[in-house]
Amino acid sequence: MPASLQALVDGALAKRMQPGFSSYSGIQSLFLALNGITGAKNILQGTFGISELYAAGNIDIECITKNLGRSFETMNISIKPYPSCRCTHPVIDAALEIKKEHEFNISEIIGGEIFLPPVSMGQIGNPFRLRANPTVDAQFSAQYTAALTLLKGKPRMHDFDAAAVSASGRIISLASLFSIVEFYHNTRELVPVVMRISLRNGRTLETRVKDPTGSPVKPMSEEDTLFKFNDCLNHCAKEYSPEDRQRLLRSIQSMRNLNDVSEL
Repeated sequence: MPASLQALVDGALAKRMQPGFSSYSGIQSLFLALNGITGAKNILQGTFGISELYAAGNIDIECITKNLGRSFETMNISIKPYPSCRCTHPVIDAALEIKKEHEFNISEIIGGEIFLPPVSMGQIGNPFRLRANPTVDAQFSAQYTAALTLLKGKPRMHDFDAAAVSASGRIISLASLFSIVEFYHNTRELVPVVMRISLRNGRTLETRVKDPTGSPVKPMSEEDTLFKFNDCLNHCAKEYSPEDRQRLLRSIQSMRNLNDVSEL
């Protein structure tokens, strides 16, 4: 399955399959190797290696071995606190910040602007509209996630169920009041993001997010982690009692001490 961003533009469900196929391929490769299947050795700099195929011969080979065993890139991985596109997270953070810092009624909002850098603009900056897959439409929309957060607080998994999105007339109406503006044209980052809200009484509420929650420089709090943990369990086919949740949480927190991960 090609990892094309066109799936986002078209609102296709294929996008969420891409990480699964990558994981599947990695595990499958392991079992093939264990059973004697050999592969190309010169995959980086060979005649038809990655360097020639994808970078016209221009790759930095030293970066692969530099600080090997001392620098661990997994420490730079972000964790997603909200069940939507990562590009929407600074938008959600901005909406939460405005709700926290200002007292106002949602009915007072007469308009708003969300300023996005180019990489986010391409993924979540299109005008919100309901199509064949409402879940995808909502998860990849700056307008929708901003409106959802302003109305309901932290997004939960069930907020993006297709039926919930299709029936969310109030959220969709609020989303339509926001316009999306591209700025910071020379960055490839997801931030900064600026949200500006105009109220009927002439007030303007504004906030700027320079680091999204869940990033290495702004890690999730214990409260954030527990919120996501319980939200995921709430969305499972199996029902978990409060006792089951505590038992599972303790097991996960002590996972490093397990002799066999299958115990978990």
